[in-house]
Amino acid sequence: METTIYVFSGTGTALAVASKIASELVGEVEIKSIAKELIEKKENEIKVESSKVGFIFPCYYGEMPTIVTSFVRKLNLDNTNYIFSVVTAGGNIGYSLEFLKRELENKGKKLNYGKSMIVSSNYIVAWYYNLIVSKGEKLKQSLKDQENKSIQIAVDVKGEKEEIEKSSYLLYKMPHILTSSKIVEDTRPWDKEFSANEKCNGCSICIKVCSVKNIVMKNNKPEFQHNCQRCMACIQYCPNQAIMFKGKLLDKPRYFHPDITHKEMIKFVQENKN
Repeated sequence: METTIYVFSGTGTALAVASKIASELVGEVEIKSIAKELIEKKENEIKVESSKVGFIFPCYYGEMPTIVTSFVRKLNLDNTNYIFSVVTAGGNIGYSLEFLKRELENKGKKLNYGKSMIVSSNYIVAWYYNLIVSKGEKLKQSLKDQENKSIQIAVDVKGEKEEIEKSSYLLYKMPHILTSSKIVEDTRPWDKEFSANEKCNGCSICIKVCSVKNIVMKNNKPEFQHNCQRCMACIQYCPNQAIMFKGKLLDKPRYFHPDITHKEMIKFVQENKN
């Protein structure tokens, strides 16, 4: 493949951005799931053959999700000569691009191009979620802006433009000051706070949209296996809003990207999108 775009996406924004960029690029392009690559390729090094590589993922508390960091560290990018990235967020991307830049420099590679994509927050368990989740006309406008920006990013990538959006160290530090550090240090055991109530009908959508296979069905209810990446897919895609947090109902609007239904997300989780 001429271009490979690696994606980590919980509720579809990063996947929608990757899909739009891929549709605008010339030559052979493939989109691969970061989570699926990590699960299937157990070797210490993953060799990349593409000359262009993109990383598209959400911002977690001002930085890269740990799963993305782990993945980048496993890559052999010797055959790659142009690297781009898009970081999605509901508010800002903090220091995400700077962290990616440093990881690539440790491998002797360069981040050539990096941009942010602000659409909507999906982090429904946060106290501030209702303040920043996009809906109505605000969501329509942000989706229109996302499409236009994705097209421009594709033009830039085709021309191998060199440009990295400035990161903000302050916006990286603020979440660490305001929120418990364990949220960003290790998300995996935090699924102990998730449970399903009587509204759960055992449809298993939560299992199918989980990119890291963290959920199994037991007694017709989801049981979490403590490898959670806090992507919110299970909560946001649940058709009955049956998954609770800390034993309480989440009486908040749900958000997943309108172009990425649960069927589209399941397809992405289960097979590479070419």
